[in-house]
Formats: sequence, C-alpha cells, structure tokens
Amino acid sequence: MKKIGFLIRVEGLLIVFLIPFIFVSCTTLPQNIESFSRRIVHWDESVPKEQSVGLFLDQGLNVTLYNGISVDWPGRTVVYLPPGTVNFVMDVNYHHGNRQISGRDWPFQWAFNAGDRYYLMGYMENNAPVIKVADPNDKTPWYEQASYQVPLRQGPLILQ
Repeated sequence: MKKIGFLIRVEGLLIVFLIPFIFVSCTTLPQNIESFSRRIVHWDESVPKEQSVGLFLDQGLNVTLYNGISVDWPGRTVVYLPPGTVNFVMDVNYHHGNRQISGRDWPFQWAFNAGDRYYLMGYMENNAPVIKVADPNDKTPWYEQASYQVPLRQGPLILQ
C-alpha cells in the first residue's frame, strides 16, 4: 500500500512540473536559429554573418525566388542575407491544426536590419494564412508576434 501511495505522489509531481514545461517550450523559440536547420546558406560572403540577416525557413516554406533571382531554399534552411528589404516568392505546404494549407508563388516582403535573426513560419490568423516573422529574442510568444498577410490573389490556395 505504501508503494502505491509513493507512486501516486511521484506521478503527481511529474505532472505538476512537466505540463508547465511543455506549455512554455511550445511558446518559446531557441536563440540559435541554426539549431533545427538541415542546410545553411550564406548568400553574400562579403557581408559578415554578424551583420547579415539570419532567417530560419520553417518546414513547408520553400523559397523559389529571392529579389528576382531563382533559388532553391527548402524548409528548415537557415539563410544569411544582406540587410534591407527582402522579396521572396515561395511555395507553401504546411499544417495548422487539422487543416493543410498549400499554395504556389506566394509573395513575401519584409525589411530586416543588420544582425536580425528571425523564424519564418506558416500560420493561420483570423481564418487567413499568414507567414509569422518571429524574433527569438522577443519574450512575446511567437504566435503573437508580427505576421505578413499573404495576398490571397497570388497563386492557388488550398485550405483543406
């Protein structure tokens, strides 16, 4: 009987400490954008990494054009670019909850400063697809940070 009481207390403590850890880990991002990457691209070697913009492309975001230049940057790639306005065209295929969002030739434009590090992620906001621009140094949960609204007239959009 003592053994059962001990096990219940141990399980209770695990639940009390484990559940908050899971919720916190789902709302924060690692500081090192390279930690989940499969590939790293340093676009302009003349610009040091510290002065470049570092972007982590989440799974399902595949960049096909960068400032009018054809590229092949699949999801889970970290790209270091010169600071300034970034113009991407990307193919998108990601899940949000039980919905699958996919489309081709989605435009994306954002002005980045030297040294910025961001995660770009597909997301749904107000029932519309967006690209989240999440700063790992911002203490705000990533899903509450800035979004780029995808113009729905661009490319076929499938919401399933």
